[in-house]
Order: sequence, then C-alpha cells, then structure tokens
Amino acid sequence: MNVRDHMTPTPTVRSDAPMATAVDLIIQHGLRILPVVDDNNRFVGHLEAADGPPIRRDPILKDFPVFHFTRYGASVIDADAPNEAAARLFDDNPRVEALVVLSKGRVAGLLTRDTLEDATFAAASSTGLQRSMPTVRRQSPAECAHVAESMVCVETAPDSSIWLG
Repeated sequence: MNVRDHMTPTPTVRSDAPMATAVDLIIQHGLRILPVVDDNNRFVGHLEAADGPPIRRDPILKDFPVFHFTRYGASVIDADAPNEAAARLFDDNPRVEALVVLSKGRVAGLLTRDTLEDATFAAASSTGLQRSMPTVRRQSPAECAHVAESMVCVETAPDSSIWLG
C-alpha cells in the first residue's frame, strides 16, 4: 500500500495570509501542523499548532503574514511512496508526528504516525499476523525508582499498549 491510501486531506494556508487565518484553520480542523504554500500552491513549509495560542491572543502578531512564522524543515513524503518508506521516516525521526504528503510538489494531505500505525495494525490483522506484545511484569513506581539508569521500566497500560514509566 502507498502513503496516498492512508493520508488525510488537509487545508493549507498561503504564506502571505494573516496568522489569524492560519490559527483559525489549525483550531477548526484540530491540526498538529498546517502546511504553508506559495502563490502557486507549492509547499514551502509548515506551522505548528503550538505556535497558535500565543499568536491568537496577540492583537499585533495575528495580523502578521504567515511567512514570518513558517518553519521550513518539515518532513515530507511523496503520495506514491510505499508505507514502509513513511514508517522509516517516523522511525528515524521520533519527534515527527506527521508527514506532509506531496503530489507533484503540491500538498495532497497529511500522514500522522498514529494513522500509519493503525493502518499497519489493520493490515497485519487482516492477513492473520498478530501484533507481538512484550511480556513484562508490572512494576510499582517504587520499583521503577530503583532501576539502574541504563535500564527502562516498561509497563503495560490498561489498554494493552506499551508506555514507558
């Protein structure tokens, strides 16, 4: 399967638009990132949701053009790339939560880490493969406090997902 099969269409904002417009889009669509495009609708960068609240409250900043706040180091992937390529990008960049999906240089959508993991799990389930979960003993917070610094205390959460404590 390709990235195109699992991406979510997303709005974009032009780099010359006021920040108030961008912040409204982020809030309205519940986005983590908002792709920024130029006059020809070509991808140039992104805004992060964390930037929105301080700007929204500031009567001066909200009128500044988006390009003043654009981040130019977004992780992008082609819409026709295989899911494995997206998984490698996420694995290589643990802080990246979403990839901007491009098709012919234009924003086609977003692919979040969660969406890709859900799609991978669904594909594995439909082919009869089972998700392997590590078998661990639950440890109390007191036990975790005594674990050597080089080790990590792993617990199973109630929903059977793994989290680090």
